[in-house]
This record gives sequence, structure tokens and C-alpha cells, in this order.
Amino acid sequence: MYTLKSSHRAGNATLCFLLFLAGGAFLAPPARAELSQVLGVRHWSGPEHTRVVLDLSSEIRFQSHFLQQGPRVYVDLSGAIFEPNSLAREVEDGVVRSIRLAQYDAKTVRLVADLELETRFKVFCLVPEMGKHHRLVLDLYRPSSVPFRVQEEIKRPKPSQTLKVVVLDPGHGGEDPGAIWYGLKEKDVVLDIARRVEKYLAEQENIQCFLTRRGDYYVSLKRRLECLKEWKGDIFLSVHINALPVKSKDKKVRGLEVFLQSTSGPTDEAARLLAARENAADFFGGENVSNLDEIDRLMEGWTRSGTFTQSETLAVQLMSELTRMEPFKTHNRGVKKANFYVLRTGKVPSVMLELGFLSHQEDATLLKTACFRDSMALQICNGINRYFAADPNFEPKYLKPEIILYQVKKGDSLWKLSEKHQVSIEAICEASDLGSRRVLHVGETLRIPPQGSKN
Repeated sequence: MYTLKSSHRAGNATLCFLLFLAGGAFLAPPARAELSQVLGVRHWSGPEHTRVVLDLSSEIRFQSHFLQQGPRVYVDLSGAIFEPNSLAREVEDGVVRSIRLAQYDAKTVRLVADLELETRFKVFCLVPEMGKHHRLVLDLYRPSSVPFRVQEEIKRPKPSQTLKVVVLDPGHGGEDPGAIWYGLKEKDVVLDIARRVEKYLAEQENIQCFLTRRGDYYVSLKRRLECLKEWKGDIFLSVHINALPVKSKDKKVRGLEVFLQSTSGPTDEAARLLAARENAADFFGGENVSNLDEIDRLMEGWTRSGTFTQSETLAVQLMSELTRMEPFKTHNRGVKKANFYVLRTGKVPSVMLELGFLSHQEDATLLKTACFRDSMALQICNGINRYFAADPNFEPKYLKPEIILYQVKKGDSLWKLSEKHQVSIEAICEASDLGSRRVLHVGETLRIPPQGSKN
């Protein structure tokens, strides 16, 4: 079984738990005679904490300790081996200076985090899921006095008196990758699309856009909703991509869905299962959200304008724009309802976008291309503007797709089209899904991206 030891002045007692998703229960691991091998070491820096993850071949026992001298945290993994015996990495993120891993004795591996300052920490274990191994996770929390430096912020014009605030929530991140199919990870695709939406909205003086995460790190459910409240968002869009379970025999399901919060029951069984998977994300991230009272208290009494009807209106406007993404053909699976924890946003109009199915090869092929992601971001912006246009003091700005549909004629070549439209051959091939093919067929339709596109 796992061994727990309270940290010294470093805050909360270390927590060890196993998630058994199918039953929703936390179970103690059985005793194992063989040694567990440390297969890999990963770390992320985020606004809430620095996370260190060890991939393991099997379950382990551990003890954690805090030392003021240093200061540092170390974790001893009993019944474990690590080859090539030692590892050291610099982190330098304001919380952690470096991490070290070494074979302490024949059956113990020691993980050390050298800290910049004393801080809270938590250690726990996660069982295999979504193709991952057993994992030991060390979270070192970022004090409010230590700023988190992220990628450059989008430069925004001076706000107008009719400023609307949009909060985009790219799903998953860090240890929680979301759906994984055809070489794509949901967490990467949704972040890229959200940043494209942010870039378009930054051109409007009457809209301010914020992202709940700007890199590959985990953000807890509570923190996502705290951001919405701190930024006084007018609408909240959680961005995801759907996928069927790996064992599903029906691989034909594809298309776009927009979801609303519902506590009275899901639209259908597929919506219920999707909500269950998305709600489990915080368990994968090491957060216990089984008691949602704290989340409800967080949003209670926040009375910015918005009702369930407005959420429905926002969903319809977004779907209307997304399903006319010329020249791309998309499939409208409708506006649905389910009990999503992340949509418990008080009275702020909130929706969850499921932008296709990664498990469907054609959807995944489209989502791989920068051209399609950009078109999708553009239509999301149009949907946002169409929703805000109900306010007579708001002047919407609608964007037109810059992609040109071109039918190949006799004598055409990629080189000639590249020269004519001032766009790279690679960009044309990617936008038109040509793959490695460079020979054109008379009569086929190509998608020519905007002038100057290189990928």
C-alpha cells in the first residue's frame, strides 16, 4: 500500500490515490513483488503549479519529505529502479530550480525538486488510462507572489465603452491530453484554434479575449471558472474535440456539436458519456471534483447578464457559422445538453464546442491542417459577433474566408499556381489535402490559402 508522510512547513499533507474510472472508486494497489521501472520523466510549469511526472511500469510505494535547507522536496519510491541511474534537469520557473532523479539504493529511487522558495506540494499516483502507464505525480504550487510568465500576449487596441469580454477555455492540457487519434492530441489542436480565435478578436476594439491556458499545462476546473469570474466574462466558450472510444466499432461518426449545461438530464446517451469523459479530466489531473459545492459557491451570486436562453442563442449562432465553412464540408450534429462541470458558470452564457471527431479519419485529416483550423477560428469569431450584435450598442465585425476555390485546368501545375497566387506549394498541398502528391488532375478542385501562406 502507499505510505504517506506530512510535509514539514510545505503545506498540505501528501495525497496518494488511484482513480478507477469505470467504477469511480479509489482503490489501494495490491502488493507487488517485482521492481517497478521508471520509464520516463516529464515536467510542466503552469499558473497553478509546476508538475513533475514519473512514468512507471507498475505500482509503487512512496514517502515524501520537505527540507528547509535548500529548500527542497524529495520523494522516495520503494520497490523501484531507474536506468541510467541518474538524471538532472533545470526548470528555473520561479518555483522550481531543478529536478533530479537517482537510484538511492538497490530498491529505492529518489526524486528531488530543488526549490526557489518554500511552497505547498502534493504527491499522488495515477493508474494507466488512455494509453498511459502508472504514474507518480509531484505538484509544487506557485505562490500568488510569484508571477507565471507565459507566451506573449496578443496586442489589443484601446478598449471601447461597449467592450465585450470573451473567455476561451482550451480543454485539457499537460498530463491530460484529451482524445488521441491519427497522431493528433486534442489538447494541442484546441489550444491552436483558441489562439487563432484570440488573434482575430484582437483586431476588434469592442471585444477583449482571454484564454484560460496559453500553453501545454494543466488548469484545474476551479481555476478555469475563477478566471471567468476575475475577468468578468460576458460569454464562456470551452473548446474541445470529440472522439469515440477506442473499442467502438462505429468509426463513421463525425461532425460538429455544441453543448449546453443541463442538470435535468442529457440529450442522449452519447451526450451523457461525453460529459462523463470530460468531467473525469480533473481526476486525471489529480483534482477531486466529486463534491461540486465549492464550484457552485464560487459562481453563486455572480449576476452578470445572461440566462440559459442566452446560452442557447449563443450555441445556435456558433453552430450556424461553423456549418458554413466554405470551402470545407462540415456535418452539423446539433445543439445538445448534458451535465458538464465546466459549464457551471452562474449566469454567464456558456457553451462547449466539440469541433469534430478525432476518431473519424476525414475529420482528423482536416483538423491537421492550419488552413482548416484558421477557417474554423474565423467562423467562431463570426458566431461570437452575431451573438453580441443583439446589443444595439455593439457594432459586429464579420470576417470573410480568404481561401480561394480553384478548378484545375489543362496546363496547370502547382508551381504555376504558387507563382500566380503568391503562396507556397506546401501551403496549397496542405489546404487541398494532397498529401505527398504533386501531380494535378484536370477538373479537381484545389483550395488556395491566403497570399503569403507558407504552411
